[in-house]
Amino acid sequence: MYSGTDIEFNVVNALVDSPSLIRVNVVKPEWFTDPDLRALVSFINDRNGEFKGFIQLRREFEERNGHPAPDSFWEQLANSEQLKFEFKGYLRAVKRGYLERSLQEVSEQYSDTPTTELANQMQELLNKLSEPDEIPVETMADLGNNLEHRMDHEVTDGIHTFNFIDNLTGRGLVGGELLTIGARPAVGKSAFCVNLVIKAFRKDADLTIDFFSLEMPNEENHNRIMANLTAIPLQKFSNPFKTIKGTDRFNTEAAIKMVNKWNLVFYDQYSRIQDIANKISERAAGAQQGKYLAIIDYLQLVTNPNEREHRLEIESITRQLKLLTNTLNIPIILLSQLSRGIESRDNKQPKLSDLRESGSIEQDSNAVAFLYREHDQPEAVDDLIFDVQKNREGQLRKSKIKFVKNIQKMTQRFDT
Repeated sequence: MYSGTDIEFNVVNALVDSPSLIRVNVVKPEWFTDPDLRALVSFINDRNGEFKGFIQLRREFEERNGHPAPDSFWEQLANSEQLKFEFKGYLRAVKRGYLERSLQEVSEQYSDTPTTELANQMQELLNKLSEPDEIPVETMADLGNNLEHRMDHEVTDGIHTFNFIDNLTGRGLVGGELLTIGARPAVGKSAFCVNLVIKAFRKDADLTIDFFSLEMPNEENHNRIMANLTAIPLQKFSNPFKTIKGTDRFNTEAAIKMVNKWNLVFYDQYSRIQDIANKISERAAGAQQGKYLAIIDYLQLVTNPNEREHRLEIESITRQLKLLTNTLNIPIILLSQLSRGIESRDNKQPKLSDLRESGSIEQDSNAVAFLYREHDQPEAVDDLIFDVQKNREGQLRKSKIKFVKNIQKMTQRFDT
C-alpha cells in the first residue's frame, strides 16, 4: 500500500514523464511533505514543464539549488509508479492531505490560543476541504501523450478472479469499469462476490478490496469466507464454541491467519452514497495502482437523501459510481435486485429490462450480467448461470457455476 509520501513521489514522477501535465494542472509545492519534492515541484513550475527527460531535469535542478539532492531521493523518484492515467485522482489526494495537515495544525493552535483569526483560518480550510473537485479537461496533447505511452509500455492486467469475469475485458477487472450483477433474492449474488474476493486475493495478495454489505452483517460475510476456505459447513460458525473442534478448529485458525493479512474491509453501516463514495476515494488513494476494487451489495439499499423520487435516487447513485470508476481509475462491482415482474413470467431467465430502474443501471454500467439457477430449478439444485447480456469491452456469453451452498463455494464449470 502506498503511503502519503509514496503518492507524492508518484505524482512528481508523472510530471517528469509528461511535463505538459504541469501546464493544465495546479500543483503547489507546499502540498508536498518531502522538502526535496517541494523544491523540485517549484522548479518544474518555474520551467513550466520545459525540459526533456530525467537526466536534464536533475542536472538543471541541482545547478539552480546549488547542492545535489541525495541519490536515494532520485532513486525513489525514478522507481516510483508512473501514474499519468490516475494523475488527477492522486494529485487530489496530495492536496487533500495538505489541507488536512494544515487544519490539524491550526486547530491545535486555536486550542492553545483561541483567536478570531485562527477561527477564520479553520473555517477557510474546512470550506476548501468541502469544495467539489474541478472537472478535469484533457487536451489533444494529453490524449496523444497517453497513446504514445501505451505504445511504448505494455498495458498491465487488471484484477483477476473467475475466468469468465477476466474475459469481460480480456485482462481482468480494470479501472473505469462498472460491472452490475443482477439476481433474484436468495440466488447467491452475495456468496458469488465472497468467492470473487477469495479468488482475487489468492491471485494477488497486494490488493485492497472494500465490500459494502448493506444487507449482510460483517460477521456473516466473514463466516462465509471461513466456510469457503475450510470446507466447514457455514451453519457451524453460528456457534463455533460448541461446533468447531479438533481438526476443524486447526483449519479455522489457519484460515483466520491467512485472511488477517488481506487488505479487505467489510462495511455494514454505510448506506448513503456520499459516505460510500468518500470511503472509496480515501481507500483507493492509498492503494497500489491497479490493485483496488469496491463491491456494493446491493444498489436498492443505497440511499441519496438529496433525491426524494426513487427513480432519480437510483439514477444519481449509478451516475456517481460510474464517475468514481473514471476519476479514480478503479473497477466497481454493483449488485442489484431484479424487478418483481420476473416472478409472474413462465420464463424466469432475467433480461436487461428486469433490472429495477433499468434505464440508468444499464446505461451507466460497462457490463451487465445476471446470476440465476439453471432452467429455474429448485433451490436445492446447485447449478447457476452467469449470463453477460451487456459488455462494452467484449463478447456476450453464459458460464455455468457449481455452487456448494453449505460451504459457500463456487467453481466454474464451462462456458456455453
